[in-house]
Amino acid sequence: MDNTFRAGDVEALLALDRLHRHQRLYMWFTSQSDLAPARSLLERAAEELQRDAWYTVVDFINHARAFSSDSDAPQLQQRGSGFEYLTPGSGSLLETRLARLLEESFFWLGVIARGFSGGEPCFRITPLGRALLSGTLPADLRERYPARTGGVVVQPNYEVAADLKDMDPLLTMPLDTFALRVSESPVTVFKLTRESFVRAMQQGHSPEVFITFLLNNNRGPLPENVLKTLGDWCGTAKQVRLRTCHVVESDDPLVIAELEHQRQWSGYLTAIDPQKTLRFRGISKAELQSALEKEGYIVNP
Repeated sequence: MDNTFRAGDVEALLALDRLHRHQRLYMWFTSQSDLAPARSLLERAAEELQRDAWYTVVDFINHARAFSSDSDAPQLQQRGSGFEYLTPGSGSLLETRLARLLEESFFWLGVIARGFSGGEPCFRITPLGRALLSGTLPADLRERYPARTGGVVVQPNYEVAADLKDMDPLLTMPLDTFALRVSESPVTVFKLTRESFVRAMQQGHSPEVFITFLLNNNRGPLPENVLKTLGDWCGTAKQVRLRTCHVVESDDPLVIAELEHQRQWSGYLTAIDPQKTLRFRGISKAELQSALEKEGYIVNP
C-alpha cells in the first residue's frame, strides 16, 4: 500500500506550525469524495460525545446514522434504471464509510484512540481530534506540540549537517533539492555542489529562496566562502527563456511582402524570413484570421 503523501507546495507548508500542517492534512484527506459525507456526520455527531468518554464503534455508527436520518432531507437519486428518494449517506455504504473512518483514517490522523471492551471495538476522541473536529486549535494544544527548534549546520567545506531528530523534517526538502545527500548516520549530511545547485535551478526552484533558507536556519552565521560561492553560481548560470511565438507563413514571397508593407499590419507583423515568414503579436490568432479573410486572403491551418 502506498502510504506516502506528496505535497505540491512545500514552501507553503514550511510556513505553518506542526498543528496547522496536521489540520491541513486532515481537511484534505477527509475531504476526498468517498469520506467527506461520513466525516461531516462524524463532526456533527461528535458534538454530543462527552470528553474522554469511550464508545463502542457499533453504537456510535448507529447513533450517527440516526442523527443523519433526523437532520438530512431526502434527495432524489438515481438507483439503477430508476430514481428514488434517499437520505444522503444512508444504508450500508454509510456504515462502511463510518467504520473506515473510525478504524483507519481517524486513527491514523490521531483523531481517535482505539481499544476493546468485552471483545467490542471502542474509541474515544483525543484532545487533538476534538480540535480537528471543531476546527479550532486551542493554545494549550499548541503548547503540547511545540515547534522543533533544531536547525542545520553549514560548514566551510560545503557540507550541511542536519540532525533529523531535533529539526522539522520538512527542512530537508530544500536541501534534497539543491544538494546531494551523502550520509545519514549519525546525522544526515548534504553536499552542496555546483551541479546539484544548477540542476535545482533548471527545475524552476529559486536560488535566492534557498540561500535565504540557509541564512534563516543555519546555527550561526553562514560561512563567507559558501555564501560567496552560492552567489557566484547564481550569477554565472547561463539563463535563457523559451517563448512561443505565432507566425504567418506563405510559399509566395509576394504575399509576405504585401502583408509586411501594408499599413494596417505595421504594428503587428515583423519579418523573420522575408521570403516566407512573418511573426505577429499584439493581436490574437482569431482576430488576425478574421481580418485577413475580410481582405480576401485564404487562411489555411
